[in-house]
Parts: sequence; structure tokens; C-alpha cells
Amino acid sequence: MSDQADISPWPKISIITPSFNQGHFIEDTILSIVEQGYPQLEYIVMDGGSTDETIDILHAYTDQITYWESKPDNGQSHAINKGVAMATGDIIQWINSDDLLLPGALAEVAKAFMEDPNIEMVAGKAIKFGEGRAEQTVPRKKEYADFEEFLFEAWYMQPACFFRGDVFKQLMPLNEALNYTMDTDFFVRYFLLSGKDRIKHIETPLLRFRMHDESKTFSSQLKFYSERMLIDLNTLHSCGINPPKQLGNVVEKTVDLSCYKVKKQVDTTRLKAAFHQKWGAWIADPSKRFREVADHAGLHGDKQTMRTFSWKAILANPFKVLNYRYWLHTFKG
Repeated sequence: MSDQADISPWPKISIITPSFNQGHFIEDTILSIVEQGYPQLEYIVMDGGSTDETIDILHAYTDQITYWESKPDNGQSHAINKGVAMATGDIIQWINSDDLLLPGALAEVAKAFMEDPNIEMVAGKAIKFGEGRAEQTVPRKKEYADFEEFLFEAWYMQPACFFRGDVFKQLMPLNEALNYTMDTDFFVRYFLLSGKDRIKHIETPLLRFRMHDESKTFSSQLKFYSERMLIDLNTLHSCGINPPKQLGNVVEKTVDLSCYKVKKQVDTTRLKAAFHQKWGAWIADPSKRFREVADHAGLHGDKQTMRTFSWKAILANPFKVLNYRYWLHTFKG
């Protein structure tokens, strides 16, 4: 960061790290942030009452962390919400306790914001690592000409995206009912308010994203897909489109997703078409996606059971769509 003196003043950057029993990873995360050498860093760690070595590690870095606490909470989103409420940065982001900022990342982000005061989000690249795999830079998804298609298909590596502080706080709080896709919900709400024209993409890798074995589990995959469908259904609802009749009131009955604020003009015909392009095959044959997920997780699906599965089962008790144990009963082996 020898060139930092060339740009002044540096904007304050607030980083929030939610944590719970990640003692085997969190020290590396802390070091990757505090060793940035960034002159205007506000670093907040919100721990959910860890019982492993996390607390000893936090004590060891007390002088380099702006604020930390270790108290029981209601999960990752709740921890982030509490941390953001304290944040005072011009730029805000959360970095999980198993990911690593790359050297110089915060300086790159700050420069991008300072070069263009009209941007609201800086999106860098991320490098996947872990599980014995070779490091891989995550490619950016293709550009979508239609904003409506973009709403359902655009995908960002959340830890490599930084927001202007006032915009970030406008989008808070994160939905604590979502366990896997709170970041997707966050992005969709942003897109509906601001579109995609105030996002600056930079080619610089900003973060190393750690892969875990559990990220591939059957239960996690099913919950992710289920929650993502709920978000997309809520997007339809927020734009004045009734959900497909096969799904009825799944959104309202399953998760409390507050209706999104929509300021960006949305073509409802194209939005409906984009939704059906993404989810139509699954709605027509719900077993297809679950077989794919099971295969991805290394399980062997009972295809006869899956062929007889229908959305009627979900509509009878929509909470099952987020209960992975229900889906586990549809597989053998």
C-alpha cells in the first residue's frame, strides 16, 4: 500500500465478521483483514457464543479489532444485522469467518469508489480454494440484456462485493428467516431499487472463498434451491404478478418475506417469462431438481418415489419445502 499517500482522504471501510465455533479458521480471516494496512478500517466481529478456541483468538487481537462480542444470537443474519447497526463506514461489507481478503483488497475497493462517486457497489472477483482442490478464480456470469432476466439469473460472490455505506444500510436488515440465501435476497432488493447501472466491476480478485465438504451436502443444496425459489416468487409478487397456480401461497406460508420495494421499472411480461424459463421445468416435474441435487451430493435417488412426488405435497404443508429431513425420506441408500 505504498501508493496510498497519493489518494486522500481514504474512505472509512466497515467490515463485519459473523462467527460461531469457527476457531480453526477465524484467525486467518482476522489476519487477512487487519493486515491490509488500510488506514480507515472499522472491523467488527459478532460471535454467537462460541465454545471453541474462538474467544481466545479474539482476545489475542482485541487491539486490532474495533469491536467484538460473544453472545448467543439467532444465527448468521442476526449477527450481521447487529454488526451493521454499529457500523459507521462510508463503505460496508461482511466477510465470513472462514474467508480471506487478499492483500491490498481494501485499497482497490476504496480507489474504485473514489474514482466514480456515482457507483453504489464494487464487485471484484473471488478465488475458490479448499477441499484439496487447485485454486480457481470464479468467473463472472454473463451479462443479461433484459433486466428481468438479470433479476433471476445474476449472481455475485457476496464477499467480493462492497457497498456504499448509506446504500447498504438502506437494504438492511437481512432476513433472519433465510439460512442460505440471505445474500441473494439482499442483492435482489438492491437490484429492484437501483438496477444494475451503478455497479462497478473490477477484474481484481479481492477474496479467497473457502470451500467446505458440508457445502455440498444434500440438505444444504435443497434448502438453497428452495429458498432461492421463494425469493424469485417474492420478486414476482412484489412486481404485481401472481405466482403460478401450482405454488399457491407458498411464499406467505413458508417464510416471512416482506414485499420488496420496487423503484426500477420492470416489464412484467418479460419478468414472468424469465421466471418460467428458470423454474418451469422444476414446476412441471419437481422430482427432476431433487434427483439432480441428490446426484450432486453423491446419493442415489429412488426415482419411483421421485416420479410420484408432486407440488401437492408441498402445498399441503409448505414448511416441508425448507425441511431437508422431508426430502431425505424420498431417497434410499
